[in-house]
Amino acid sequence: MKIGRNDPCWCESGKKYKRCHLERERQEPLSRGQILSAVRASHSRKECLHPLASLESCSGEAIKAHTISRSSLQRIARAGHVCQICGDLPTLGKHEGRFVPKLVGINKASVFSGFCAAHDQSIFRPVEANTFESLEQASFLLGYRSLCLELSKKRAASGLYPVERDLDKGRDTLFQYEHQAHQASRHAGIELALRDLEDEKVRQDEALIHCNYQRAKYLLFELQGVPEIMCSTVHFPAFDFAGNQLQDLMDPKPSDILSFSALANGGSGWLLFSWFGEANAAKELIRSLVELGEAAIPHAIVRFIFENSENTYMSPSWWEAIGASRRNQLVERHQKSVKVEQLPDYLKDDGLRVVDWKLVRTVTNAM
Repeated sequence: MKIGRNDPCWCESGKKYKRCHLERERQEPLSRGQILSAVRASHSRKECLHPLASLESCSGEAIKAHTISRSSLQRIARAGHVCQICGDLPTLGKHEGRFVPKLVGINKASVFSGFCAAHDQSIFRPVEANTFESLEQASFLLGYRSLCLELSKKRAASGLYPVERDLDKGRDTLFQYEHQAHQASRHAGIELALRDLEDEKVRQDEALIHCNYQRAKYLLFELQGVPEIMCSTVHFPAFDFAGNQLQDLMDPKPSDILSFSALANGGSGWLLFSWFGEANAAKELIRSLVELGEAAIPHAIVRFIFENSENTYMSPSWWEAIGASRRNQLVERHQKSVKVEQLPDYLKDDGLRVVDWKLVRTVTNAM
């Protein structure tokens, strides 16, 4: 059916066809500078995410604070730098769409502008000083920080949607249809995740205000020595380690959310899965992990990290020592996880072994 110039555009942008996709193949493509400018603008939002944030209670605008404690990053740094697999737009532009490992200064690693200085210190002092009153408090605070980071990222991603829709300018009609379908599906997923993150934060805000951590659930693996990989992330578990589906992330009903942190705690390391309240998908995921057995758990967690966390930093010395072949496998796994929809078997053992972590203690309040 032919679309009239003044009809709504087929891409459902809300614009008239003549102001949207009419002769789009002849329109000037967005420049790299325009795209980067839009990305910077979407991430420039600075607000304190404390539930009681106000002009009176905040100490100023939100500061750049670490989501992985600086003390943990220092344990794996070399000359003040850690290694990260980067897939941001400047990197992709310079390396023909490939993710590239880079050295990052620990002052810049894992930081985001989520809290003013006063609230960041008052909430996360136990995280920075490793002075937790209980594992419930530790799992809650680490999970809450990861939650706020992911919420901030999803808000930024949602704000980029209008720009991403325009990336088909100057391309043929078939590409336009495929691009708009992909962007619409991706945006729907982002909006569902954003809704769930906003709702989850409201629930956890109440616990934070009253220092009530009773609903915080966790599974902690304590390591002999500090892990060479540090991480702080939020995950919506869709499949377990055996490939069984846990939840449909495109289902309109709320999805269960899981947090994960890998960090140093004194002379040992923590691999901490945490969630808040009842979350059956989270419980089933960790159940499938525990069933793998002690020898397989560290390697399964490495797969989990590189599949699900962009906020991951590594020891440069370790990264160099594992060799080019295994480095390439980790980069490929991480890049694939971002660009390709995860399949049911994405966490199954692929035989890759890059760590020699020894579990000395396993503690949980959820099984």
